[in-house]
Amino acid sequence: MPLSNQEKQERFRRKEELAQKAKDLFIQWQVTRGFDFSQSPSEVNSQLTKIVELPSKWTDEDYQAALFKLNLFERNLLSNNPHLLENDIWAGRQQDNSVESVRNGKEAIANARTHVHLINSTFGLSPKRTSDNAAVIMEVARNLGLTLLSEATKGYIPRSNATTVCLLLSSPYLPKPKWLLKAIADFLKEQIPTPEFRKELAAMLTADSEK
Repeated sequence: MPLSNQEKQERFRRKEELAQKAKDLFIQWQVTRGFDFSQSPSEVNSQLTKIVELPSKWTDEDYQAALFKLNLFERNLLSNNPHLLENDIWAGRQQDNSVESVRNGKEAIANARTHVHLINSTFGLSPKRTSDNAAVIMEVARNLGLTLLSEATKGYIPRSNATTVCLLLSSPYLPKPKWLLKAIADFLKEQIPTPEFRKELAAMLTADSEK
């Protein structure tokens, strides 16, 4: 059945309202982002445009899905620490404060950002499921964990959230650095700020050992 003029106007209003929400979020991010260079304005704007883009014959389900994605994107964009990448790179150099290390660290951050953008672009063009892409990242992290362990002959394994996750994902039967358990606990505290959830996790981790 053809839509009435009133229904067409309502659909247009809702679509414009969704697009305006994306524009408002983009402006809010630009105002509050400070020194957040983890994403360029064009990248954020492109992601927002893609989120609120509705199919030609969109349904209310399509609209609600776009709104959900937009709200999720907003929470991540405005609450996430934009310096996590830099923090991991500097943490990996904490035992070397030489001028050369600092200079190389700045270069490494720039290179890392480029690599992240390339990987994200590759996944964006990939026909694979997002869960398949997640599996790819996991396999890469496992391989990096093994590489970190093989480099322990240099005297130490750099400690950061990034190396912690990679070592955690490597085989449980491989020798791990003494600091790993504390690093895992610190990492989980950052990711699970709610005390109740921490208690639930602790109970799950100790459940098998108590049987």
